[in-house]
Amino acid sequence: MEEARLPVEEPKRDIAPRTPNLADAIVCIDDPISSLDSNHVFQVVGVIREAFFHQVQANGNMEWRTRCKQLFVLTHNFNFFSL
Repeated sequence: MEEARLPVEEPKRDIAPRTPNLADAIVCIDDPISSLDSNHVFQVVGVIREAFFHQVQANGNMEWRTRCKQLFVLTHNFNFFSL
């Protein structure tokens, strides 16, 4: 299994050359917000949501789905986890 460490600032740009099909990737993001203030926490959540999630129409409802096979986000920050 290939491992790639990517900066959280631009995950889409950095994943594209290494993973031809993001749908086949297993992604692990390790504590992306340690020591950041609350403004940065929301920005990081936005980057992760944009890079790894999309909405689809399912049974008349909009549902969030991952763009990758599996996504693990490791954090010690309960506020980040609840976003």
